[in-house]
Amino acid sequence: MVFLCGGPGSGKGTQCELIKKHYQVHHHSPGELLRAEVAKGGALASKIKKIQDEGKLVNSELVVELLGKYILNVPGVHILDGFPRNFENLDMWNKHML
Repeated sequence: MVFLCGGPGSGKGTQCELIKKHYQVHHHSPGELLRAEVAKGGALASKIKKIQDEGKLVNSELVVELLGKYILNVPGVHILDGFPRNFENLDMWNKHML
């Protein structure tokens, strides 16, 4: 598991794509996963959409739950682009994923 952190526009996504091009890794952007989940529909989607419609950030527990869906059942190296965003994200990750 690799966490790639940096501010908005710092090139995290670009670096992840370059790494992915040269190595066999899975690249996950929590923002893209959230948008894909909403588009797909389902129980998590309705929770995420409600929070986003209120103009709030999706809470750490929900983000970690979503990441777990994409990571836990897929072997290999995973790069998380822009996660953790804060210590709350990291604490939730440690609580649920370790």
